[in-house]
Amino acid sequence: MRYKKLKQELANMFKKLVAENLIQGEMVNLSIRTKRGIIINKMGKMSMAENYILVDIKGKPCECTKIQPSLLVSIHCKIYKIRQDVNAVLLCRGGAYTEIMANISQKFPITPEVSFLFGSPLTIIKIDKLKAKDVDEFIVKQKNIISKNLKTCNGVIIPFLGVGIVGKDLEEIYYRIKALENIAKTIVFTKLFSLGRSNLRIPINIPLWLDNLLKKEGKISLEGG
Repeated sequence: MRYKKLKQELANMFKKLVAENLIQGEMVNLSIRTKRGIIINKMGKMSMAENYILVDIKGKPCECTKIQPSLLVSIHCKIYKIRQDVNAVLLCRGGAYTEIMANISQKFPITPEVSFLFGSPLTIIKIDKLKAKDVDEFIVKQKNIISKNLKTCNGVIIPFLGVGIVGKDLEEIYYRIKALENIAKTIVFTKLFSLGRSNLRIPINIPLWLDNLLKKEGKISLEGG
């Protein structure tokens, strides 16, 4: 199989991100640039190398296979076109703590560690900018707004949808999303300590837990105070 080694590297990285709880669910799109185009996954089953496919810069398959690339391949292609320095792209739901930060406060403080690892500010994309009538329109709007923001920064957060991260390679993607989750975890637990709730353990599946906590404590602001 062509590019078998690169496909296995993508599959291994996906398993690593899942094992460390840095991503959630199956709405994950991971890709890398090659000399012939882009290797990207189909939706789901990303832990298997055979579920990755080589496509050209327009998103059309370059291999004889029944596998079709992810619906979001057009977003990856556009990012690679406008960012010649980028060789890896990740679009996904972030870790539990990153989601808490994004969904409650819709802000993400830029610490020196995050700025160093990202080499740029993070952009928060407001959810109301992505309203659409159907899936196709939604993907087009998502493509335009994500690629526009990633033209000048290396990470975007979309509350209630996920994160987009670019890097020079897969390892840089890994360290950047790990930095997000670690900083978010620190902020969340700092707030819980201030509420006298330091003994709480936050599950990976957070919606019901978070809803119950908000009802008990009142609306929690993660922006200080």
